[in-house]
Amino acid sequence: MNEEQVVPSCRLSGMSFTLFSAAELRRLSVKEVTNPQTFDVLMHPNPGGLHDSAFGPADWDEVCETCGMNSIFCPGHMGHIVLPMPVYNPLLFQTMFKLLQGSCTFCHRLYMPRRVSYLCKKQMQALNFGLLHTIDELRDILSDLQNRFGDGIKNMFEDVKRSLDECVDEAMIGMFASVV
Repeated sequence: MNEEQVVPSCRLSGMSFTLFSAAELRRLSVKEVTNPQTFDVLMHPNPGGLHDSAFGPADWDEVCETCGMNSIFCPGHMGHIVLPMPVYNPLLFQTMFKLLQGSCTFCHRLYMPRRVSYLCKKQMQALNFGLLHTIDELRDILSDLQNRFGDGIKNMFEDVKRSLDECVDEAMIGMFASVV
C-alpha cells in the first residue's frame, strides 16, 4: 500500500455541535412516533412505536423499510415525537439555570457591562464562521482597552464596538481571501 494513502494530509482545526431546530427535525424524520407501546405481546416492534421498522432493521436478517438495506449497511433513521407542549432539554438545564441567575427578571438582560455583552456577541459570531483564532484576539482587544483606559472605558462603548467589529471583519476578509 502506498504510504501517501495512509498518512492524513490535513489536520482537524475545529469542530462544532448544535441542536436541530423543530423544522430540521421534521425534515430529517422518516416517521412520527405515535404508538406508546414499543413492543407487542410477542416482543415484536409495534408499527408507529420507538422500534418501528422504518427506523432501521431490529435484527440481523431484517431489511430496512426506509432504505431497503440490511442491518450491516443501514445507517438507521430518525423519527420524531410531537409533544403537546414545549419540553426543555435536560442536558441544557445547568446552562439555562446559570443564564437565568445572571439575568434581570424585568428587562431579561444579562448582568454584565454592555462591552462584555458585545464581546460575547462578537465571539459567537466568530464561532459561527469558524474563526476560532479570533475569539482570543477579541478578548485581548477588550482587555487591552480596559488596561489602557481603566474606568474611563465605561464611556467608550462605541470605541470598543468599533475595535471588536474591525477584528471580526478583518478575520472574515482573510477567511474569504484564502478561499478565493
